[in-house]
Amino acid sequence: MSDASDKQAIDLFMHSDKKIEKVTADVSDLMKADMGLAHKMDMVLAAQGQLKEGFGFSRETGHKTWEAVQKMVANVESLAGALKIQEGRLMTAEKLTDRVDKRFDKFVIGMFITVFCTILLTIMAFLSKGRLG
Repeated sequence: MSDASDKQAIDLFMHSDKKIEKVTADVSDLMKADMGLAHKMDMVLAAQGQLKEGFGFSRETGHKTWEAVQKMVANVESLAGALKIQEGRLMTAEKLTDRVDKRFDKFVIGMFITVFCTILLTIMAFLSKGRLG
């Protein structure tokens, strides 16, 4: 019986050894799967962080673009106001130029008439001195 009990003990030991190896293999597979999940979770968290950063950058860029557009609108309005002022100045300058041109034309005509009359009077005075003399 001792051989039978020894054989039974050896069989039990071998059976338990196989179970231990199977459990060790299962635990090893589980650890590898867990490590794979951990790696995948790290990748998901990294991607989530990049996505959040991208959204933040997009929001910031959008806000900066909006600010730039607002500045451009203000500049266009300022330029429009300056253009109106310049147009007003040009109209005023044109009116003044027209007035000065009309006055100058009157002045030239007046000078022409004055010179003509002076020459005419000089000729008449010369002719009248010649008759009197």
